Amino acid sequence: MDKGIRQYARQLFATENELRRRGLDPYAGPKGNAVFRKRIIYTLVENFGCTVNAACTHYAEAKNFLEDLNAELVSGLGRAPDKNNGGRKKKVAPTVAPTPELLLSWGNTVGIYEM
Repeated sequence: MDKGIRQYARQLFATENELRRRGLDPYAGPKGNAVFRKRIIYTLVENFGCTVNAACTHYAEAKNFLEDLNAELVSGLGRAPDKNNGGRKKKVAPTVAPTPELLLSWGNTVGIYEM
């Protein structure tokens, strides 16, 4: 069932994004981008009665749509480049120390034995 939420989300995102880019209220200050995201999502929840997860999906779709048109319009939104792995530490392969070897010789035979 089409309720028009996608088109509404795109329009709301574009309108509010212009206020955010200019640094106008309520998006002024260091938490402006977080306030922007929450405001878009909860406006969609209130107006369409959808879940927060569904509203987040429409927010992401609207952001990607606007980013495809002009990436400069959404600069500053989204995850920081150094956080692209979800905040998890990168896996590092353990380094294995070489096994010491003992060289034994007796007569004409030489044997290498691992310790």
